[in-house]
Amino acid sequence: MFDVLSVGNANVDLIINSNNLKTNEEFITRAGGSACNFAVGCSRLGLEAAFLGFIGRDSFAERVVDSLESEGVKPLVKRVPEHTGFVVVFTRKRFKKFFKYPGANTNLEGLRLKSYFNKAEHLHLATPPLSLLKQVKGSVSVDPGSTISKYKLDELKPYLKNVKVFFPNVEEARSITGLSYKRAAQALVEAGVEVVVVKRGRYGCYLRTKDESFKTKSLDYPVTDTTGAGDAFASAFISAHLKGKSLKEACRWGIISSNICVTKLGARNSATISELNELL
Repeated sequence: MFDVLSVGNANVDLIINSNNLKTNEEFITRAGGSACNFAVGCSRLGLEAAFLGFIGRDSFAERVVDSLESEGVKPLVKRVPEHTGFVVVFTRKRFKKFFKYPGANTNLEGLRLKSYFNKAEHLHLATPPLSLLKQVKGSVSVDPGSTISKYKLDELKPYLKNVKVFFPNVEEARSITGLSYKRAAQALVEAGVEVVVVKRGRYGCYLRTKDESFKTKSLDYPVTDTTGAGDAFASAFISAHLKGKSLKEACRWGIISSNICVTKLGARNSATISELNELL
């Protein structure tokens, strides 16, 4: 059994960086996808992690598989006739713009999770279609992304009671509830989520449960690229939780990993266990 099974998109990121066009990193190609990034983040922090998703039969597919295996993540991939998904990312420090080609990822809509619940202690859904959220049970975390945040709270409420940790950013929390991030977190808890962690970028995070709420500040790190910072945060938070850490410690792990991530170019720069330990 795995510690974590991460379900969602597998992409290759085509990154155009305008921080310094004189460097040889003005255009780079790297494996990405929020669910893949999450699995890698957990693996770097000592968990047995697996990824479940869809890829094509092209060179991008091989890059996805090779990148996961090189990070110690088990790829439970399903190969389909469509091309592997990719994202063109324009980035400059805190600014980023995405152009997405979903490709094989569209098959997530029809994925059935029942046979995977007994394969991992914890299940994570990253930017999932609503059809996956409807199936969740047990220890599940959800990063809503653009797919879930397009729905309103009343539409999501029947399925949120089965979510242990919900990771919206400020804009996603507002889109779902129509409220400021603090009030949005409270509304999500009242809808049945056990722990809501609102990712606030340069301002850190805000956590809300039925019994407590608190903020954790960000670190003062130089920003090169914010792509993947949310995945770095969520993977470190869940890793801490599964290792028995308190909610405040889990937020601290998430902040450290996300802040390390933004100092480098690309989505897959979450903290290693040694980097984390240096700052705890």
